[in-house]
Amino acid sequence: MFALLSLAGVSLIRRNRRRTILTMLAVACATLVFCTVMVVPYVTERIAAMADSSPRVVVMNKSAMRYGLPDSYSQKIAKMRDVVVVNRMTWFAGVYDDPKHQFSSVAIDADTLAETWPEDGFDAEAVARLKAHRNGAVVGVATMHRFGWKVGQNVILRSQIYPVTLPFTIVGTYAGGSDPAVFMFRRDYLEEALHDATRVDMMWVRCSNSRVANHIASQIDSTFHNSGAETETDTEKEFLATFLIRFQSLGYIVQAVGLCAVFGIALAVLNGSSM
Repeated sequence: MFALLSLAGVSLIRRNRRRTILTMLAVACATLVFCTVMVVPYVTERIAAMADSSPRVVVMNKSAMRYGLPDSYSQKIAKMRDVVVVNRMTWFAGVYDDPKHQFSSVAIDADTLAETWPEDGFDAEAVARLKAHRNGAVVGVATMHRFGWKVGQNVILRSQIYPVTLPFTIVGTYAGGSDPAVFMFRRDYLEEALHDATRVDMMWVRCSNSRVANHIASQIDSTFHNSGAETETDTEKEFLATFLIRFQSLGYIVQAVGLCAVFGIALAVLNGSSM
């Protein structure tokens, strides 16, 4: 198809300079659309592949994440053999200045942040500032660039889950990992704002190595079997695959629309070359 478009463009060079320029722009547009839509499945596969060797497992309530987990589970899991560290995470679902400006915002345990996700490249000074400032936040570079934020800036987020609007001071950023766009802040700050201990939506457990991850996942689920809040534990790759598969159909739709656009542009160019 692109060969035909190129030939059509060459045939127009001697006829009309303006038409030639428009043809070249159409070919460039078609190429850009084609490359963009075809890269979608590669991106999702790449994200899952990056987690293939991850030594982390994700623990959630077996019924649904929204039911949460008892905070005491983290202490029991931390005592298991080959468990390096446990980090409790709570979704904040913050909104910036406009409801359209949504991004992942979570409350985490600042004391174990760098140990849980060492590949994210958290700066030691940024982690120290997060521990020192009650309302501190570490933000991924993608979100920093999106809103033009800078380290030291104050921002306000309104939660869509909890009845609170909290001010934060950005104390650091990170650029590594599979998702450099998350807004992370201290769990105890959210607990103080709510005047109550918040629920734990999920627990990220870092194992000593990836080979024991499946064994620890089974051990966690068997430990809390028949309890008031049974767990469902997956490796990080399984967790991401389950999450990404929800967008698989959307990816196919985007590809179909993109290919139709390319085909339409091709017909228009070929039609113009025949005139």
